[in-house]
Amino acid sequence: MTFAVILPRLFLLIGLMSLPAIAQTSDELRQKYRVSSVVESYEVRNGIIATAFFGENGQVVSISIKPRLFYADTSSKYAMPLTQAQEILSELVPVEKRGKVCSDSGFESGRNYYRTILYENVLIDMAEHDRDTSKDNVSHINVSWTKVLCPYAPSHKSLDASGGIDWPRQW
Repeated sequence: MTFAVILPRLFLLIGLMSLPAIAQTSDELRQKYRVSSVVESYEVRNGIIATAFFGENGQVVSISIKPRLFYADTSSKYAMPLTQAQEILSELVPVEKRGKVCSDSGFESGRNYYRTILYENVLIDMAEHDRDTSKDNVSHINVSWTKVLCPYAPSHKSLDASGGIDWPRQW
């Protein structure tokens, strides 16, 4: 190999090795910045984190649910099984508090299905993968509380873990 080939590879290797030294720790960030009272994270299942954002009145305004980040020191996966996602969503956003379904839409791209469900009281966005297979899983769910007037409800039932709809085909 020539020097012109080795040198760029050497710089790349040195750069990649120094990344952990560049990243800040939790303690370093706490020393620099005030910990916010408007955001809290909870481990709702082993390796599954729900991050809640609170409004001025202390009520949750949105929740992001996803597995721990892939570069974290953990053996968690990149996505959660569909049944686990259903359970967590039903715990954090009970069906009876969502209101009726105003709209339910989505689009598919390869193995990914992106779904948006608007209820009277919440908006749920999620990404499902390997739909209609035994590997059906969800990589993230975002819930936003909102209040809308819903002139109609689609013919299918609410998104819930109680068997209200046939999940693999409807979600």
